[in-house]
Amino acid sequence: MVIVQGHMGWIYKQPESDNYFAKFKGPDGRYKRRTTGTSDKAMAKKVMIELERIALKAKRNDGLIASTLIKYAQEASELVTGQSLGIPSTKEFFEGFLKAKEVNKKEGTLRSYKTTVGKFLAHLGKAANQPIDKVKPDHIQAFVKARAADGTSPATIRQSIVVLRMIFKKAQKQQLCAVNPADTVETPEGESKAKVPFTVPEVNKILKACKDEEWRTLIHLGFYTGGRIGDCLDLRWEAFDLGAEPSVTFQQKKTGKNRKGWVKIAIHRTLKDRLEEWRLLKKAKATDYVLPSFAGKDLGGRAGVSTQFIEIMEKAGIDPQRSTTGKSRQPQKSFHSFRTTLVSTMQSMGVAKDVRMQIVGHTSADVHNIYSQGEWNNVRAAIDELPELAG
Repeated sequence: MVIVQGHMGWIYKQPESDNYFAKFKGPDGRYKRRTTGTSDKAMAKKVMIELERIALKAKRNDGLIASTLIKYAQEASELVTGQSLGIPSTKEFFEGFLKAKEVNKKEGTLRSYKTTVGKFLAHLGKAANQPIDKVKPDHIQAFVKARAADGTSPATIRQSIVVLRMIFKKAQKQQLCAVNPADTVETPEGESKAKVPFTVPEVNKILKACKDEEWRTLIHLGFYTGGRIGDCLDLRWEAFDLGAEPSVTFQQKKTGKNRKGWVKIAIHRTLKDRLEEWRLLKKAKATDYVLPSFAGKDLGGRAGVSTQFIEIMEKAGIDPQRSTTGKSRQPQKSFHSFRTTLVSTMQSMGVAKDVRMQIVGHTSADVHNIYSQGEWNNVRAAIDELPELAG
């Protein structure tokens, strides 16, 4: 046993371990035993002294909350070893989170995570290079305010906070931060504004402005299925049945969770013809992406697929009708407008509301039991009545 001069504690070794153990008085007055993690006597003394110091502070403060304990542990590590505890920066941890998610998450979900991470790190600026435990609720709240000022919809902001809470929860479980800074953040209420629909002549203009057949195939998918852009880009050939009763079946990224969110959409003859020609041209297998050039691409950002679509619109002479509020001036016409276009077109054709909503919003936990036969016949008839696109 080695008594540490001027202190109540001591260090000692046990036969089964090369490292020294520290014995010190805890905040409750009882002696505690902890390993110092080192076989160096001088270093072990320093560890014992720091443990004693933390215990004394805990006694004075009537116990330590987790955040204070982590702070003292960091200080102790720097004093004893001259090094920090190795807490990663926010940027490092977030990038590691995305890397880990590449194993199990779908492309669409991963793209959504990447968008949130990219925007949050950009918002933090240089602060993103500081340890992750430096991020406070004020930083998250400021991010929410900035996104709202940019004209981002309340629903999108809320989804961003869900992602941030998930990431910081993981950091908290790894004891890298004492609290989750996203837990107490206030998010805006309200729903997203409905996008302005396209007219059929506008869609034909967009098709003419597309640079290649892959883009034209994406436009056809959007117009005839009303699918969200992320769902369209994630489609593989195995999702399609191009037989006598052509259809596409997939799980929507936005509503698909815990095996729910499956939709089955009848395929119009024009879309069927295009898909058959496109697959033949690409010599695609069932597991291949329908739109391989877009696989894994970001949706948002200056170079994202959504932005590229807006550029094609403008090239076709179609005004995206950008919002007059917010720095980013969100467009009221975008790829999501195809969803509104499908509904409004069927409405003008006299298709019943329940049939329209089945086509764009019907979800089920069972991929094989989405519609009854009667419902499917109505859906099939409604899709067949859609106009043919030129191109």
